[in-house]
Amino acid sequence: MINQSVRWTMAGRRSLLDALKRVDQSKQSRFLAVAIAITPLVFLTRWFGVIHGTFTYDDLDILAVVRRIPLLHSLWLVHGDVPIPLFRMFFTGMYALFGVNEFYWNLYVLLLTLAVNLAALAILVALGANLVVSALFYVTMISAAVWNYTAVGYYSMSIYPQIGLLGLVGVLAIILWRRLGHSPNYKWLALFVSAAAPFIHPSGAYVPVVVGTFAYVNELALTASSLSPLRMLAPDFRWLSVGLVACTLIFAAFFADIEQNRRFLAMAHSPLSAEAVIKSGYFLFSQGVALELFRPLIVLFLPRAGLATQGAIAVAVAAAFGVAGALNVTMVQRRTYLALLASSIIIIVVVSLGRRLTGIDDVVNAVGKYNTYAYLWFALASFYLLACLVDKIPLPSREAAAAASLLIAGVLFVQYARQDNVFRAEAIRRQRELDSLVAVFENYAARTAPAPMHIPTLDGNFIYPHDITLYKYNLAHYRPFFHGFDTRLTLLRNEAMDPWGGEVGAQEVPSLRAATDPEFIRALETDPDLQSLYLGSVELEPRLKAAPDTPSMRLDALKIENADVVHSTANSLSFTTSGDALVVLLPNEWDPEQAHILSMDVSAELDKPAPGGEQQFEVLFEGQLPIPYLANKVAIPSGGGAVSVDLLQLYSYSLNSRVGKLSLRFPNAGRYAISNIRLAK
Repeated sequence: MINQSVRWTMAGRRSLLDALKRVDQSKQSRFLAVAIAITPLVFLTRWFGVIHGTFTYDDLDILAVVRRIPLLHSLWLVHGDVPIPLFRMFFTGMYALFGVNEFYWNLYVLLLTLAVNLAALAILVALGANLVVSALFYVTMISAAVWNYTAVGYYSMSIYPQIGLLGLVGVLAIILWRRLGHSPNYKWLALFVSAAAPFIHPSGAYVPVVVGTFAYVNELALTASSLSPLRMLAPDFRWLSVGLVACTLIFAAFFADIEQNRRFLAMAHSPLSAEAVIKSGYFLFSQGVALELFRPLIVLFLPRAGLATQGAIAVAVAAAFGVAGALNVTMVQRRTYLALLASSIIIIVVVSLGRRLTGIDDVVNAVGKYNTYAYLWFALASFYLLACLVDKIPLPSREAAAAASLLIAGVLFVQYARQDNVFRAEAIRRQRELDSLVAVFENYAARTAPAPMHIPTLDGNFIYPHDITLYKYNLAHYRPFFHGFDTRLTLLRNEAMDPWGGEVGAQEVPSLRAATDPEFIRALETDPDLQSLYLGSVELEPRLKAAPDTPSMRLDALKIENADVVHSTANSLSFTTSGDALVVLLPNEWDPEQAHILSMDVSAELDKPAPGGEQQFEVLFEGQLPIPYLANKVAIPSGGGAVSVDLLQLYSYSLNSRVGKLSLRFPNAGRYAISNIRLAK
């Protein structure tokens, strides 16, 4: 019985090996086998993105432009510090088709990620990698942590997968044309994707460089001899070369026209210099590329080493593998390896020029934003080199090595699938917070239907304390989610409030209380959800305009509680307190629209300085409306200095007809000095 079981096992093993050998006989069957067998794992590990992904950060800015600005005009607008014309067209089309139904946007991201991985697999297979190496590469790619950043929404980040896909398609087109002898028309595909990529996002300028560099080095590989760059001007390459240069120059002219009178790449992490670019390149390669690929190996042997040490060792491992591997393969294989590796290096240089990362945290905290395609191309080069070295393994050991490799890959994949994804948890929370915010206004709209609504917008610093993952985007940014009542809604803001988002969904008015519906003010008096949003305690934004030129308040007769006066004059006051000192500036009432700019000079010496040296005091007042009145914070300049805030940025102040009892509270123990206090229009 045992012998029969052994015979069956051996027969099954031989049948499996024979089937694998048959599949491995052609590149087409090899690609299809790996793709069909492993692709379901992509859905297994990424499906949570389809469920939980939601609009995030930059998505709201791009949506606002889609809704408010004609498409043709929007193509010339800058997003952040760069133009993104083709991506604006894409966002416009997606919004026209699906609105803000996240399911379709998430499905698009999932399919885009899958297309990128399949294109990379197609390149590796086309270059001759066998079935086992191709499968290992595909499993490694689909389980890479670099996809976590864009797997749960944040649809504007799909800029980079779109560009990455075009780069992969361009190189694959060169391989199909020059390596596999397919139609010369593939060069036009390579040229088309190279021309389109920079107009999705300027970082896509690496695509024509990658395609051109790969085409040139690939020719070196094919001839296995030296080759003059003038070869790229031969008849079969002439139009590709000229086209790549032309499309790059056209984009450069477009970029220069848009960016004139702007600081070049203003969102970079450090000033432009050779040292900054080199440091950025090292951080990106060591942490985001080499360590991402070799992490399982390095963590296994050095589990307690810091990231800097692990990154340096990963660079050493990558260099050792690359040099040792390249010395043990043919000239053709070596040059093909260098062609793939060059793509990774080009992307690292482009990212380092544009963002100039300053440290490990810039890479680690944004994994998947800056390193994804440098990592992908480096992995492609490494697995190609591995495929070339397979022939060096003695034939009797190949089956055992393949089985061991697949087993290790399976274990690592299971570990990846089980790991906690912080971006997933954040996306779930963001969706919940967005739904909660929108629900407050849906409930109010239901009570007032079908009448038009004129209500104050909500500045982001009022939203943020309740819904941290929504950041400080203003309520106007969330208008696309106001289903059923957006058309009858007018959001209002006054000059003192945050203008961000005002141009895309809020109307500025000279008097917020006069323009706001009385029904909303009455609702604000009783609705706890509206109160928690509009009447919360916030840090007042400083007023950038000069302090008003009006007489200052007399400070020598003020009511002061919980403090000991050290020195007092008509214009200045210094005191010590063990905490909660209260200075009543104006006990009487006044019209808030006639006196709302509060300015003073203030300094503080705290007994127990807060971490980071942050110092604050609080502004309090009362009003005629029967609503909660909470203290609002004002930052004290480091070392003391002038502060000026406009109290009309507070809804509890700007919606009142009368306010009074203006006071300052100093909650922390220490010594304070205030002077030149003014309250003016």
